[in-house]
Amino acid sequence: GALRRGAGRTAAAAAAAGAQPDPANMPSVVAHICRMEQGERQENLAQSHVVPEPGQMIIIELEAGPQDLALCRMTAGGGGMLSGLQTVVPLWGVAFGRTDEWLAGRWGSLILTRILEGGCLERWSSKQGSKSGGGEPLILPNAIIWSVNGIGGNAQRMAEELCARGARQRIRLEMCNPPYTKFPGLREKLRRRRGGAQPS
Repeated sequence: GALRRGAGRTAAAAAAAGAQPDPANMPSVVAHICRMEQGERQENLAQSHVVPEPGQMIIIELEAGPQDLALCRMTAGGGGMLSGLQTVVPLWGVAFGRTDEWLAGRWGSLILTRILEGGCLERWSSKQGSKSGGGEPLILPNAIIWSVNGIGGNAQRMAEELCARGARQRIRLEMCNPPYTKFPGLREKLRRRRGGAQPS
């Protein structure tokens, strides 16, 4: 149902049915972070561009360790296992949303639904976060995967590449963290406007 009160996000553009656009050539889709009261939009608090600018893309080069390879060999389904609305890939320590069920698939991309504890991506993200001095993981759940080993603009092909089995131990991803990370003070700003009450 529609958001009755709090902060919501809307987008005014959608891809054509069945289309798999190239992110580099996609029109800019602008999402608005809005304040809602009684189901009615009261004001726009911020804007978020769905398609990232080149400088916002995070390049990730993962190398599977012995523990990742062993887990992959022990896991039924090997490269990728379907689990509800997501596919789990133990080798790289990720789970991503099914391309036919998540909006990201219409953008020719994948949504990162989970980062597996102790997995390859979590180790990389934590290491990079420590290097930056912040101590926080560099990649968060709900990040968008725009490219897998140079394949972009086709969610199904990207999913197949992410799940591919074989002797390879490396993979290259291009990702962008979820839009809410661009607005760390937005929740507090909304709380102050509502007189201290927590937003729903």
